Amino acid sequence: MCRSSRLVALVVVLATPTAARAVGKGERQIAMGIGAEHVDAKGGVDNAGYGEFEGQFGFADTLAARLAMSGAVHPDADSPTGEAVATLGVTYAIDVARIIPFAELGAQVANLSGGGTTVDGTRLGLEGGIGGEYLLSDAWAIALVARGAVLPIKLGGDEGPKSRISLGIRIGVIF
Repeated sequence: MCRSSRLVALVVVLATPTAARAVGKGERQIAMGIGAEHVDAKGGVDNAGYGEFEGQFGFADTLAARLAMSGAVHPDADSPTGEAVATLGVTYAIDVARIIPFAELGAQVANLSGGGTTVDGTRLGLEGGIGGEYLLSDAWAIALVARGAVLPIKLGGDEGPKSRISLGIRIGVIF
């Protein structure tokens, strides 16, 4: 079998409709993920890896409420800076096949602390994301998601993060 035939076969298998579905009305999904992010904050805090835990609850066939908590440690020349983030929003999924494209929108609170710099602080803003979820079965899914957040409202502290962008992968269970 030639390379192009194998590629076509792989695309057909991945896009073949199946009984598996996106988080639908009344369904729940719990997922854990990891990724890389860039944070824009006064003082030069920038790239880091992060870990995330999130849950979704479907309230319509294509819409789910989403709550996510993530954390990261940003390395610094003097000392590390910790980051804690909470996001509450909605996910819109287009349930067409085994690969489900989705978009996210939500409110986000992000906090930077430690490091002895002027970046310490908490901010509020909006997060948006896009991604694709591959349904491994009726109960398991894996997704790749890109997110960006703008955090213009200072809630406390010195400066805090002004914006965040991230790219991550997550695995989740649907029940």
